[in-house]
Amino acid sequence: MALLKKDRIVLTTPFGEREVQLWVGDITKLSVEDQVDMVFTSAFFGDYSPVNGTLIGSLLKNLGIRVRELAKNKELDMRERFSCWVSEPLQPGLPYKRLVCFEFKRYGDYEGDLLLAQLSDMFRAMMPIFNNHETTVITPLLATGCQGQSVHRVLRSMVDVACHWIKAGLPLKCLKLVLYSRNPNELSEKDELCIKFFKRLKSEWSRSEKENAVVSKSYDVCLSYTQKDQETANRVVSELKKQKKHMAIYSEIFTLNHEKAWQDEVYEVMRNSHRILVILTPDYVNDPDCVEQFNLALCCNRLKKEEVVMPFLFETVPNIPSYMSLVQYTMCKVRKENETAEALLEGACKNLIQSLSDVSTQAALDVSNSSSELNSSSTDLLQANKIKKYDVLISYSHRNREEPSKFFKILKEKYPDLNVFFDQSELKAGNLWQQALYEAVDKSSCIVAFLSDGYCKSGVCNDEFSIALARHFAQESMLLIPVHTDRVETIPRSLTSIPCVDVGQQEESLASLADKLEEMLKKNGSGTYQPPFSRVYKDKMAELRSGEFKTRFRMDRGQVEAKVPPAADAKVEGEVAFVYAQDCLKLAAILSVLLRKNAPDLVCQMVAENPSHRRALLETARMVVVIVSDQLVTSQPLVEELHSVLCRQRNIKDDTVVYLMQVQAVIF
Repeated sequence: MALLKKDRIVLTTPFGEREVQLWVGDITKLSVEDQVDMVFTSAFFGDYSPVNGTLIGSLLKNLGIRVRELAKNKELDMRERFSCWVSEPLQPGLPYKRLVCFEFKRYGDYEGDLLLAQLSDMFRAMMPIFNNHETTVITPLLATGCQGQSVHRVLRSMVDVACHWIKAGLPLKCLKLVLYSRNPNELSEKDELCIKFFKRLKSEWSRSEKENAVVSKSYDVCLSYTQKDQETANRVVSELKKQKKHMAIYSEIFTLNHEKAWQDEVYEVMRNSHRILVILTPDYVNDPDCVEQFNLALCCNRLKKEEVVMPFLFETVPNIPSYMSLVQYTMCKVRKENETAEALLEGACKNLIQSLSDVSTQAALDVSNSSSELNSSSTDLLQANKIKKYDVLISYSHRNREEPSKFFKILKEKYPDLNVFFDQSELKAGNLWQQALYEAVDKSSCIVAFLSDGYCKSGVCNDEFSIALARHFAQESMLLIPVHTDRVETIPRSLTSIPCVDVGQQEESLASLADKLEEMLKKNGSGTYQPPFSRVYKDKMAELRSGEFKTRFRMDRGQVEAKVPPAADAKVEGEVAFVYAQDCLKLAAILSVLLRKNAPDLVCQMVAENPSHRRALLETARMVVVIVSDQLVTSQPLVEELHSVLCRQRNIKDDTVVYLMQVQAVIF
């Protein structure tokens, strides 16, 4: 027996080409050279009998894979929500890295379309199983055995569903569909008909891709807003048209189809728009349909590898979700006496139109590289960001920007060759501002922190200072210079680890500081910064952790006991969410089991059904455990989740929500 590839459907996505392949033969005969990440099999609930003629039986007979034994030590059990579980890594030398078993209830008790229900379970499960990691899968055709489904119907259903999910962003790099045959070299008439049918499906999808490329209308801007803000939307459209008469704008209010898991009509408009303008108000945030639109817009950000979402803030939004607040908005709300709503809107629209011009210019420069960019991986955005480094970063509070602005001007006039990060010039509307800011802090040779009352009270400014301080003590070549002006009365102890430079409010003092700074940069250089995991730093942290552990716990015959046991009536409850990459799946699963064992009322949520549910979980979970690994910091979606929960933690003053774990030295 053998396994042969007969045909393939190639889909073009912003992350490169993806394939749905048709193979004929025995799935257990896949060569190690064609190894896939996962093999899918199915069983009735709790029944892993290696029956002859079933995949479970063939796995045991041909490869020695005992599904019953794998089931005893599952790496991830998702049967309650997704009817499946994931095995631990299989032994080396096999054609699959892991096994995923779907357990379906006896179909005699099911009312409705069993095939569609099973396919729904399968593809809903892929999103959390893959966890933003590009994955290859091999699977037999479902339900063509005991359930007696038509091979043609199953093949069409699996191909169509797979292609739709791939086009919607599922990181399924290759799906190998296997039509069982004892001898793929001598095909039966039935097998030949199936292969011809696959070719027909291939033609349909090829034609569909070409039609979509031609028919889909392109927009400069599409608007996302709630019905209650219709008047505001009209004003925005009017101003945009006033400034650019022939601008293509989609301004109809989006209507979501709640019977669909994926809003393809809304997504198509957003995908074909150069900018997605969000009219951000309290009514928008409180409208579930608008929140879903925002989530779809973020999908476009990721798929296009470009920040296309541009919120216009018209009203203060209390309790805005953390992930929404991470997107840099344009202020259209009057806050000062000399401001007018008309002027703010005019400026916001002008900046948006300018950003479209910048994109057009960049596209013209990059046209020769378009094919290579299309095939780049989803980590390219992070890799591209690593290129830019700064000689100086100016850290300050926007409430006290006079001296920092003067200092920036002096630096640019006297030393134009210095690469200076000043957020007013570097951060643009639509940027993921926290990620951009923290990465800039991490890539700067010198950080000048202007301490003021606003700075001392700002959570973001304190975070910037803490990162800079850690770098300062971990690496001698990194300079941190706190600057004291007359705009601060008292400085918190947390900001006094390094002596301050007192410049008052004199421009001469700022000029002198600029000269001294340039001299120090020449002396120290501004080479590539390495992560702050020096031996001394790590030893000190280990010493602090050890001291904290000994204060709270004791070891007794290999068992850990709390010195002060929890109160008898103490009850720990709520949801625990995990942020982790595929390389830490087992660790996350172990932590989940241990937490449930020690606190039965905790609900550990390792997975979510879709990105919208995932964002909601990270926003409401009682605790969020982030397992930092090499794979996590190179995954743009996971880095966005990390920044989202850090933003949420900053806004919570009196409780700890986010718990970080480092499993190895991460190389940035």
